[in-house]
Amino acid sequence: MRAIIIPLSVLLAGCVTGTAPDDGRGPHASGSDGPARPQAEERQEDGTARLVARVQELLALLGHDARGADGISGPATRSAMEKAAADLGIAAPDEPDLRFARVLEAAVSERIRTAQRQLAARGYDPGAADGHLGPRTRKALARYRADNGLPGSPAILAEWPEPEEKPVQAPASDPAPHEPLAPGRRITVLLPGEAEGRVLTVGADGMVEVPGMGPVQAAGKLPSEIEKDIAVEMLDRYIATLVGAVRVDVLPP
Repeated sequence: MRAIIIPLSVLLAGCVTGTAPDDGRGPHASGSDGPARPQAEERQEDGTARLVARVQELLALLGHDARGADGISGPATRSAMEKAAADLGIAAPDEPDLRFARVLEAAVSERIRTAQRQLAARGYDPGAADGHLGPRTRKALARYRADNGLPGSPAILAEWPEPEEKPVQAPASDPAPHEPLAPGRRITVLLPGEAEGRVLTVGADGMVEVPGMGPVQAAGKLPSEIEKDIAVEMLDRYIATLVGAVRVDVLPP
């Protein structure tokens, strides 16, 4: 069932709530060849059926099953009306009427607006929080239901539990760069003028063998400290090297 909210004034256009008073001219007062009263009654019945169907649609959006929007006010519709009225803190009419439909319309709009805000906060894209159940909002709701194992339903969710906070874990390929290095730890050393870093292993003596430079103390030091040591050594040798031109990264064990 496609539940699209449209203004009640448009939906119920043509609904006749009464008949014209008798002016004494009889059933042919309109001057037409056909009887006037049956046509008015037919229009009234059609308008009433559309009103009932709309109320049934609104009840379904609020989570109260009226067993379809068939335009017939039966026991299921009246039961759904009573439940909705209890939730809204109002009295339920004996039969669907325009006043009750307007109350339901306002409740549905507010629930949709809340759903749109909640969906946006969870990373879904329902569009603007305008209270209208358009294709974008329906798609976002369907995705949310599927992602959270919720059954399909025309009802707009009323309860929005807080999203579960997932612990942030560092990827296995990203060892803590703020821990001192120990023998056996592998690191990459990118020297000036090189396109790729060299993979070096901290030896049992705590040293790493930097190509073109020789052993550099690594154990017990942070990568940033080794970067400075290498840069200073290169500055002493080649004059032109600045601190920051050397890059040292830690590799996984």
